[in-house]
Amino acid sequence: MTKQRKESLESWVRGNMWNLLVTIVMIVSASSLLMYRVDAVEKKIASYPSYDYFELKFRTLDVQLKELNDKLEFHIQKQ
Repeated sequence: MTKQRKESLESWVRGNMWNLLVTIVMIVSASSLLMYRVDAVEKKIASYPSYDYFELKFRTLDVQLKELNDKLEFHIQKQ
């Protein structure tokens, strides 16, 4: 870099230091808030049972209902 370009870059940074500082702080705070929200959503989703749990639960309910229906039909035919 030439001396003139270096001096102009330094003067630009000095002139915009406050804007750069505010921008950096806003980016850091926004990213930390976003990560907090993502973690909160992940924890909430993790507290719900999985899809496999519901599949197994409904499958066992279907089997139990079928067995109950078979028993009822047997007792109805018996009478």
